[in-house]
Amino acid sequence: EHPKVLSYLDVLRDKKPAEAAKTLQRAYELEPAAAVVVKLHQAYVAAGAAAKGQSVVDDWLKRRPDDLMINQYLAQRSLEEGDFNAAARRYEVVLKQQPSNAAVLNNYAWALAQLKRPNALEYAEKAYAVSGDNPRVMDTVGMIALEAGKTERALKLLRSAAQLAPEAIEIRYHFAQALVKSGAKAQARKELEQVLESGKQFSE
Repeated sequence: EHPKVLSYLDVLRDKKPAEAAKTLQRAYELEPAAAVVVKLHQAYVAAGAAAKGQSVVDDWLKRRPDDLMINQYLAQRSLEEGDFNAAARRYEVVLKQQPSNAAVLNNYAWALAQLKRPNALEYAEKAYAVSGDNPRVMDTVGMIALEAGKTERALKLLRSAAQLAPEAIEIRYHFAQALVKSGAKAQARKELEQVLESGKQFSE
């Protein structure tokens, strides 16, 4: 952690984000750093002052538009908030500097898929090529391939991902979707029964 941010962490643990923001603002003024910008933005958002946080980020990016940490941070936030256009733009900045970053390629591909961009599968396959047998990346490629009508490719990847991460219920559910699309409904039913029996919650 940035040395001047330690007191902020203590304040935030006490659930006082406005005080944390004040502490971070002082740290930022004393010694501007990308790590402090991220924490300051988070504190302002938590304190209900998102506009202030955004102004700090905007000011930083005016002077350092290619800042890796800030662009990656904003891309991740945008992805989580469902702003896929913003996420894609930020990930493009990051990929110019880190073209083989598997996590960035994976998330960029997912953002493109949500935007129905034709090159989503291309970037998902790039992520898979550099990540090895990472079940989360295989899940992304599989789901994008399924959406693109490449059912056999999707089935192969999602089956492998489910075997590598049997506790990842969302992947098991995606595998079941691929089974349904391939016509293997009896096997899909078994997978879905196991998903339901797990009692675990997931977004879908």
